[in-house]
Amino acid sequence: MSGGGGDNSVKDTPEQRELAAVAAEKWNFAQEKLAPLENAYMESVGDMTSNANMNYIAGRTMQSQQQATGEANQQVGAQLGQAGINPASGRYQSAMSGIAVGGANAGGETLGRAQFEQESQQIQGLQNIVAIGQ
Repeated sequence: MSGGGGDNSVKDTPEQRELAAVAAEKWNFAQEKLAPLENAYMESVGDMTSNANMNYIAGRTMQSQQQATGEANQQVGAQLGQAGINPASGRYQSAMSGIAVGGANAGGETLGRAQFEQESQQIQGLQNIVAIGQ
């Protein structure tokens, strides 16, 4: 029978030591340079549907819609005035009311779409974060 009491440790080859050094260098680079960028990206994705961002989107959307409705009011008002329609008449008031209601409906729909798009962009960002992790 053999005694076999010798050293059983396996020593790394020079190639393995070089691969380990390259891996460590890549890991250090990722931690120093890429991790802060990943963290900033994750934070910005997380903030996409914050109250502040959603309120900003709502404000910008409604501002554009109100501007469009105001321009439509001016154009219709001018056309009705040129046609000799009395601004105090029911016809004039009905036309202006129709523009206001149409503008409100369009504004609500546009706002809903804008906020839905923001949420969709956040979901895409979360999918990107998962991909980064993989």
